[in-house]
Amino acid sequence: MPGDPKECRAQARRCTALAAMARDPTLKSALSDLAISWTKLADELDRVHELPSKRTPASRATSPGDRKADEQNDVELARVKKAVREVHDIAAIKQIDAIKKIADDLRRATEEGEQKKDFRE
Repeated sequence: MPGDPKECRAQARRCTALAAMARDPTLKSALSDLAISWTKLADELDRVHELPSKRTPASRATSPGDRKADEQNDVELARVKKAVREVHDIAAIKQIDAIKKIADDLRRATEEGEQKKDFRE
C-alpha cells in the first residue's frame, strides 16, 4: 500500500539492492537517491500516521476553532496521502526502468562473454 511506511522501506531496500547490481554509475546513483527518497517518505509517513492515533473521537475538539484545526489536519493528512500515492507511482516506474537497464547490461555482458569465447575457440 502506498501509504504504508513498511512498504516504503521495502522499496528502499529494493532500490539499494538494484544499485548494488548496477554497473552504470549514473544508474547506481539514481537508485541510491531513490532509496534515500523512499526512506525519507517512510519517516514522514510514520510522523503522519502518529497524528490520527493520538486523536481519538473523544479527544476531537468540540469548539469551532478546535474543529477547524481538526479539519485542517484531516485535509493535510489527505494531501500527504495523495502525494505518497503519486511518489509511489513515479518510483515504481523508475524502478522498472532501472531493472530493464540492469537486465540489458547483463544481457550485453553475457553476449560479449560468448563472443569472446567463440573467438578463442
